[in-house]
Formats: sequence, C-alpha cells, structure tokens
Amino acid sequence: MHDSLISEVRSRLHKIGLNRVDGVALSKRDWWTVISFATTREYWMCFDALAPLMTDLEYATTIRELWCAGTGLPPIEAQRRLLDHGRRISRNMWMTVKDRASFRRLPDVVTVFRGCVEGRTESWSWSLDRATAQHFAFLCDEEDGRRRHILCGTVPKNDIVALFSGETWVEQEVIVPGRIVSITSQIGPE
Repeated sequence: MHDSLISEVRSRLHKIGLNRVDGVALSKRDWWTVISFATTREYWMCFDALAPLMTDLEYATTIRELWCAGTGLPPIEAQRRLLDHGRRISRNMWMTVKDRASFRRLPDVVTVFRGCVEGRTESWSWSLDRATAQHFAFLCDEEDGRRRHILCGTVPKNDIVALFSGETWVEQEVIVPGRIVSITSQIGPE
C-alpha cells in the first residue's frame, strides 16, 4: 500500500511540475509536510492535486495547516475548499482541541474585525482582536496607495466555519464567509 501511495503522489505532483516527495511524511499520511516542500505559491495547487487521496479528517487538518501558514484564499476558492468540497466534515474536524475550547467560549453572536483595503469585505479571514485587524490594515503593503479600513461586524457563532487559535497572533483567525458578517462599522486610518 505504501509503495502504491508514493507512486500515486509522485505522479500527481509530477503533473504539476513538482518532483520532491517526503516518503517519511507520506508514510505517516502527514499531507502538510508533503505539501510544505513546494513553494508557498504552489501550496494550494499541491493540495488540490493530493486532496482526492486524503480522508475527510486529513483534508480538514491539512487545510487548517495551509490556512495558518499564511496562504489564505480568495472568497470563491475558500467557498470551494471549505464548504463545497462534497465531503462529510464537521466543524470540529477543522479545529484542534485548543481551537474547539476557544470556540466553545465564544458568545452566541461574535464581534469580528478585519483589516483590509477599501471594498474588500468578502474575505473569510476575520479576527476576534481589533489590534490584529489594525495590523493587517495599516502595516501591510502601505506603499500601494489604496485606502485601508478596519471592518467591525457581527456574526452568529453557528455561522462560523472554524476558529483557528494558533500560536501567534497572525494565526488567530475566525473563518467565516464575509458575505454573512453584518458590518457594524468601518474605521479609516488613524
């Protein structure tokens, strides 16, 4: 079984121009480590090539790792991978034990923040922390000349796909389709 899996993975990755496969990680079915040998911009392409080989739980945990690695997705791609994947994945499968404990402590209606450029409210990455949103709004790519905003909104806890508590503030995200967040305020540069 292991040799056939390695062969299949090599074939799938070769088709997208990648030739490195970590056999030890693959023997443990550690898909994130297998994918991490690609460049950051190739992560999602590798994931899509390998996803059919993953169990539902492996699919969910690998997406969590990719998301926390800072390789977020445009809304249509997030929708496809998080909700329209055709798998049986519960909310708990996206989250670690720590994430689930943090999620349970959330109120029924959650206040979320997003740092963004003007007109970008549809993203799936939100924060429970205003300072994190402010960092993303005003400290990232300041040189591009676009107006920055901090969006504040509310979302029912039950509409949250997952909460990633992460080890650093950058990894702490509330994953929710932006179109269902009720924007309560928009704050410009301070």
